[in-house]
Amino acid sequence: MLAFVWLPIAAISALHYGTGMEHAWVHDILRRSYYLPIVIAAFLGGLRGAALAALITSALYVPHAFLGHHHHDPAGTLEKVLEIVLYNGVGAAAGTLAELERRRRRELQRALDEQQALIGQLVRAGRLSALGQVVAGITHEIKNPLHALAGTAEIVDPLIPAEAEERAMWEIHVRELRRLERIAERFLSFARPGPSELALLDLREVATRLGELIDAEARGRDQGRARARRAPALGARRSRSAGERRPQRRRQRLRGDRRPRRGAADLGGRRRPERLPPPRERRAGDPRGRARAPL
Repeated sequence: MLAFVWLPIAAISALHYGTGMEHAWVHDILRRSYYLPIVIAAFLGGLRGAALAALITSALYVPHAFLGHHHHDPAGTLEKVLEIVLYNGVGAAAGTLAELERRRRRELQRALDEQQALIGQLVRAGRLSALGQVVAGITHEIKNPLHALAGTAEIVDPLIPAEAEERAMWEIHVRELRRLERIAERFLSFARPGPSELALLDLREVATRLGELIDAEARGRDQGRARARRAPALGARRSRSAGERRPQRRRQRLRGDRRPRRGAADLGGRRRPERLPPPRERRAGDPRGRARAPL
């Protein structure tokens, strides 16, 4: 406000005091120039700034208007009094209008902020609604195999004895199925959130479950390594047994231990092939020629 209000008021007052009485038109211009900084003070400082500018202007103009002898304002007394009244009236009116405009601007800014916040909430609500629908659909698809697994678990549960080694792992399997069902229910309730419930948690039980899972995983890895170690030994045994069988077969062939063929006679260790039967007589009309007599 210094450059636009106080310095102009000081400059106008200095010109007033420095201008002679013979230049009445100059005094009229300077007297009415006071309104400009008063209005600017109203826009910059509101009602308080306008009232302060009007009072300072009146205080600076009164000595020049009524107390000066050589360089006072040559205008009439009534005109000068009305000017002082108008200084304060214009300051009050301009300040009031500036305050109303500021208040209206603040209300509009508040309404704009509320509107933007409402739009953001509506956008988030729409996204959450769409996300809830997607989660509900996926959860419904997950619950179908979970129900099948739960039904199978109810059937298999009585078949596993309580003292069996697999019973502990089976109980872990059933507990994890129930936990998945609870998680699916929570996902389904995402679209209709309810109040949160606090529950006590036994950390020792959680540590015990974790140890059982790690132990089962370690046993599975050990079994896989044992199978991998036994596989080369089994292959070597098979190849060794096959190599032992081949020389035995060769020795049997060289010794002639195979059984004689059907129809062969054993004469002194020598084999003689079976005598072929005599050829049959050919029928008459055989295109290959006449029938031959039997041998």
